[in-house]
Amino acid sequence: MKEKKRRKKLADQKKISHLTLLEAIFRKLKKLQMK
Repeated sequence: MKEKKRRKKLADQKKISHLTLLEAIFRKLKKLQMK
């Protein structure tokens, strides 16, 4: 049971890091478009 929870936590962290990565790229693109 504990192992399952730990795996879900890791998956959630990966999802979050992926989202932040996308957001960073998105911001960079926006800055480029502003120029």
